[in-house]
Amino acid sequence: MVSGSEALENQSEENPVAGTSEDSQDQNVSCGGVGRSPSRSLLVLSFLAAFLFATGAVIAAGHLLVGAPRSLSLFNESPQPASSDLFSQPLVVAAPGIYQRVSARDELNPVRGSDFLVFVWFRLRKVPVAGESMSLLGKFDAHQPHKPGYAISLEGAPDGVRPRVYWNNESGQGRWYVFTSQPIKRKEWYLLGISYSRDTFLGAHLLQEGADSTATLLGGHRLEPPCTPSSSADMVVGAYGSSRFRGQLGPFGILRGASFEHEAPEYLTAMQKSPNEIPSSIPAELIQLWTSPMIDRGPHRVVVQTLMAKSVERPRVAKSAATSNAPKRSLSKRDKKSTKRNPRLSGKR
Repeated sequence: MVSGSEALENQSEENPVAGTSEDSQDQNVSCGGVGRSPSRSLLVLSFLAAFLFATGAVIAAGHLLVGAPRSLSLFNESPQPASSDLFSQPLVVAAPGIYQRVSARDELNPVRGSDFLVFVWFRLRKVPVAGESMSLLGKFDAHQPHKPGYAISLEGAPDGVRPRVYWNNESGQGRWYVFTSQPIKRKEWYLLGISYSRDTFLGAHLLQEGADSTATLLGGHRLEPPCTPSSSADMVVGAYGSSRFRGQLGPFGILRGASFEHEAPEYLTAMQKSPNEIPSSIPAELIQLWTSPMIDRGPHRVVVQTLMAKSVERPRVAKSAATSNAPKRSLSKRDKKSTKRNPRLSGKR
């Protein structure tokens, strides 16, 4: 199939050239080979015919140009670039059970004598309302008595969204710590960083995509005595468990090493300015995890899995003696009201 511009170009190449060759042949026949000069009237008629033919060709070409501006614009105008996003392959979390899981390693835990920074890029499909909470990241042993480990969640507040950080050791000296709320827009990328420095200070930092500013400190907590969580569980990021997080996930990772308390805000600012690259200002020995978020781009190449829960249809089981002996579900208040309205549900006739 030929496009409008190609058809127009083919037509302009065929018709004028053919007309020119025929005119030249007519002039050669009438003017040459006879041995005598042509009459003035014949010359005038030939010139007039050529002029009318050329004028008609120009008018026809003009109509074609006006009649197909859309086809021509596809070739003459520069193509509009597609709307670019911050990350080419973010993890889309559109339903529960979609999250990233990182295999457990000792390097993913904070240790005494070293500073610690965990960061994550996220974009919310819906901003939580006041009192609503959604888990974002977790690494804790849920089956241990004190549930040692750490976790990050986002909680809606009257004036924005505030991060809540779970920070607890094996002795149960920690708890959930709440930080200052900050206005957050839906479908905008944000970088959240949780730092732990000098075995004492727990802080939260937030940056927005494209904002020309340094990391915003959302407050801090002084933990005395020191509380250093250590967990043997995998790290999970996204809509794990009963999390209500919906949106997108970008890179996330962990820095751990010698004291970098004063450099931590600068590292986060460098991440915000170059979100798709590991900034050269961050020492390689600090990087324990740096996902894309699909794979680990850090030096340790930690295993990262993308999990997506699938709905499973429960098979229908025929009633039998085994099912009749199963414990009965206690009726809720709504069920009891429904039973009173409809006596047949309670077995009455």
